[in-house]
Amino acid sequence: MKSYFANSFQAAMGAARQEMGPDAVLVTSRPTSGETRSLGGYEVVCASGLPKPEDYSQSARDITVARAENRTSPSPESITSSGRSGSGLNNLASREGTLDAILTEMQELRRQLRSSQQANWRSSEQPRWIASSPELRNLYGELMDAEVDPDLAQQLLGTAIREPEDSTGATEQQGPGLLTALTRQIRTSVRLDSGLGGSSTGARVVALIGPPGAGKTATIAKIAVQFGLPSRRPTVILSVDTLRVGASEQLRTYASIMGLRFEVIETSRGLDQALEEHRGKGLILVDTPGFAFRDLEGGCELAGFLAQRNDIQKHLVLPGSMRCSDMNRMSAAYEIFAPSHLIFTRMDETETFGPVLNEAIGSGRPLSFFGTGQHVPEDLESANHAGLLNRLLRSQASLRTAAAAA
Repeated sequence: MKSYFANSFQAAMGAARQEMGPDAVLVTSRPTSGETRSLGGYEVVCASGLPKPEDYSQSARDITVARAENRTSPSPESITSSGRSGSGLNNLASREGTLDAILTEMQELRRQLRSSQQANWRSSEQPRWIASSPELRNLYGELMDAEVDPDLAQQLLGTAIREPEDSTGATEQQGPGLLTALTRQIRTSVRLDSGLGGSSTGARVVALIGPPGAGKTATIAKIAVQFGLPSRRPTVILSVDTLRVGASEQLRTYASIMGLRFEVIETSRGLDQALEEHRGKGLILVDTPGFAFRDLEGGCELAGFLAQRNDIQKHLVLPGSMRCSDMNRMSAAYEIFAPSHLIFTRMDETETFGPVLNEAIGSGRPLSFFGTGQHVPEDLESANHAGLLNRLLRSQASLRTAAAAA
């Protein structure tokens, strides 16, 4: 599956068929919004290389037959006015039904793959001390389902069972007490800081760094509304993102709606001058480009500038839906910026939050915010332990205990 962007639906479909071939299947289409708007007016998602009919269930065979029938359906020019009210509408309804069925089948295939992965994780070799306890096995399996790193999961559980039950002495935890101890260990291990610093005289300066498409621009706008507008001192938004065409215009629009000062900065030296000029303001938000790996391999001027400025909070923005290996690779690449905080976006697009926990504990950096959608400003929440625990431990018993421990 792949997304294609263009200024019209026809152009986007043309690009998809050019790359995927005539068998490209349209999964969904929609007008672009938010950060993808600069890529074009429309987005289409197409798929190719679907399994052969003999690999499908009987329902999938029906879908394949329907696709073949749709290829021979008449073109719009050949449909008469009477046909539009009859067979034309039937063909349209058939196409829509077929596309819905294909999407449903793809979702089912993904679900089956996910279940197979979870079964593999659960059945992988476990330490004897975990395998011998039903409670430990269940909790370990739940952490594996969330894609928590196995070594980290064992470390957390090992510490939890050795946690003193009360002040009278150390007692190995089991049952509900074990779950409570585990949530306490996670709360202790994950640092939080969504205060954006504080200064009674100088401005608070916050820079968002991260890969392309992570959601930095939308997050800047959300922070500006939630923390900048209520302040009695002015807020300024600076954009150093000159790599993407039209990137600054989206943020300029946000700033105009909010009535905030907005400037585009082209160099690190210009950024230094702008920070000095606005040091008497209340909050300065800096939007940076999304650098690709090849742009970071030899370092970059902006990274060197930000890494040396301890007075600037540097929040690394990563999609919460990113795979653990990709997240590790991206986090390592952005070390040259010396990030001080973590923001996880797209938390609404995944059901596995182990990579978030792995990065938070592994890096030792405090979590500042969770991005939970595209709406500005409401889809931004200050990072909190209860929210993280409820996402990680999804069983009803876990949720109740996590909420009580929070």
